[in-house]
Amino acid sequence: MIQFIDENEEGETWPQKAWEEVLLKFLSKSLDAIDDEHWTSLAGQSMTSQWPLYDGEERLPYKNFSYKCLGIILRKSTNKEFVESYLATLFTTVQHCNQLEREGAGVCVGYCASSHLDLTLQKLLDFTKLNINKKDSSYLNLFKSDRSLTEVANMKGTVSLCFGYIALFAPTDLITSRIETIIVKTLTPLFKGLKIPAIKVDLVSAVDLIAQSVAPDRLASSESRSKYVFSAREDLLWKLMAYLREAGNKPSKLKSAIFEAAASLIKLEPPMRDEDIASLLTQCITHVIASPPDDATELLQANCSEKLVELMKEILKKRKNSHGLFAIFKQLESFLISEKQHERQRSIEIIGFIFITYYNVLIISESNSSLHHLGSLLGRLIPCCSDPDPDVRLEALLCVRIIIMIINKYNGMNDKSCRSSVEEIETLETKLTNSDTQIMYEGMSELAKMVCLKVSSDSTHFYPGSLTYVLFDAITWPQHTSANGACLVLHHIFETRGPVFVEKVDMIMSQLLPKLSTLSEDGHTRSGALQILIHLSRHHLHQVIHSLLCHSPPFSNDVISCWTQLGRDQLRDSSIEYLLDQLERSLPYEEVGGKKRKTKQNLIKNPATHSLAVSST
Repeated sequence: MIQFIDENEEGETWPQKAWEEVLLKFLSKSLDAIDDEHWTSLAGQSMTSQWPLYDGEERLPYKNFSYKCLGIILRKSTNKEFVESYLATLFTTVQHCNQLEREGAGVCVGYCASSHLDLTLQKLLDFTKLNINKKDSSYLNLFKSDRSLTEVANMKGTVSLCFGYIALFAPTDLITSRIETIIVKTLTPLFKGLKIPAIKVDLVSAVDLIAQSVAPDRLASSESRSKYVFSAREDLLWKLMAYLREAGNKPSKLKSAIFEAAASLIKLEPPMRDEDIASLLTQCITHVIASPPDDATELLQANCSEKLVELMKEILKKRKNSHGLFAIFKQLESFLISEKQHERQRSIEIIGFIFITYYNVLIISESNSSLHHLGSLLGRLIPCCSDPDPDVRLEALLCVRIIIMIINKYNGMNDKSCRSSVEEIETLETKLTNSDTQIMYEGMSELAKMVCLKVSSDSTHFYPGSLTYVLFDAITWPQHTSANGACLVLHHIFETRGPVFVEKVDMIMSQLLPKLSTLSEDGHTRSGALQILIHLSRHHLHQVIHSLLCHSPPFSNDVISCWTQLGRDQLRDSSIEYLLDQLERSLPYEEVGGKKRKTKQNLIKNPATHSLAVSST
């Protein structure tokens, strides 16, 4: 105790909770040293006699601690009559309307159950039956006052916490046979009809404590229970999600408690089904990221985000492979293109935490030997490096760096080498967060060069899921700076790796033209998208022309724009020469029903040649 005081008295804040744990251990060891049942009983009498002194809001922390001390005393006692008597005293004394008293009573009962499990459970069941179940089921409920209903709800909070702490502190070799048949069975009906958020928090906390009590690492010491399956998990998760849907769109203590309890349930065996995890994540993520920004709830929002990240970490630990990582990312990626800045920032921050977690837990094995979905991950994140908001850009750059580190770890690099391999990417922070967009775009061009050097050439080929393919989608993002950034990266890819697209020209053009139709005629993004055409044409001019010739006159504005762009580039003469050569080689007419008419290809090539010829004038 003296050591604890010496170590903490100079700190900015006193660690009250840890100090109370020290005091409770001191009390427990003192009772062990004295080892006298009569003295233990006197200690209990003295402790309870002081409770009236702790009435009043400012003294409630003392009463909370006193309840816990009584729990230690009851745990040490071997006199069942004494234990029964003081449990009854506790239940009649506790002010159920106060959360500190409810929590203190719950811990007290839990400590008691560690030595007197069945006795404690029976006393709690009797209290529940008399004060909650009977009153809840009465037809007179219809005529009860709001005050009376509130009293019952407050007692539900106390009872639920008691059951939670009983599960947590009870001997592991005994609790598994009682947790679903008694505890969960009694707790489940208490969820119904609650309106008070604070009481909902108590029930959710009880679920968290119950899940902790049957966690695999806790039951591992008991060989016969090490593979215990908690069959009530799905039902309890469903109840948590029901509370979450009722919680509204603002951050709250209830939401944080729900995420924490869900994380504890996720830890249990066997792993949950992928579709159930996806449904869980969808609901949890929406309730955090979509919450409207409000300075008054900033701390609550930060706490909700932190608990959500912890939930995702537990999910990732159950699926320590790139498919598990991508499954979480898929739930977040839609927010990266949200028109609301706070949604983009929250999502990119959470993604960063998840990537760091994955890097830290990653173990290379035969079943997890490479980073799948690399193109989708980078293709969604790189455009965020030119987001309108500098904070989002910085977080996105961090995510890109971690992905490169993950790639290198898969390739056999140690941690030090992985970190040093991304140092040059860190140097782009200043440019990418610059308020001058030209400097920012310079940073994006440099980032494109660095990334292309660090990923395999196969990642930049053009097929669904590749980096190049996914970047094409970013051209139409609502954030114009992000779309422009995507164009700059594509420019570099097609300029430096153009030859590999020889068999993909038609596919690329089929993706590019529909994108052009969604872009403003005088916008920078449209110009950037058309420049992609030029870089592709410098490697595969004839294939690009053939692809454009597949469109019949009258040409759409987008096809005309492509011909015009070719005509304004140094490729114009080569394009015209090629078209004229094709005209000379093809038959000018074809006979249909005894009549001559111009061939379809000539009908197309003539206006195409005209568009090229006049585009520079």
